[in-house]
Amino acid sequence: MQRLSHRERLIRLMPAYQDEIARIERDAKIVELHQVGMVASEIASQLSISRTTVQRVVCREGVTYSRSQSLHLQ
Repeated sequence: MQRLSHRERLIRLMPAYQDEIARIERDAKIVELHQVGMVASEIASQLSISRTTVQRVVCREGVTYSRSQSLHLQ
């Protein structure tokens, strides 16, 4: 059996969050970390994985966390 990525695992186990994950991935603007954090905390608690891991999963590639607690596109 092929190992699922965290993102695939999230969507399979938490289908209710699929739209939220997609919305965050599509958003090319700066996203406040607390908005991602609230969603990430809920998903992380359901999957027993770290919130940071979930934040990385729900944010598209090229997005990093800055010290100002915002997500910035690189």
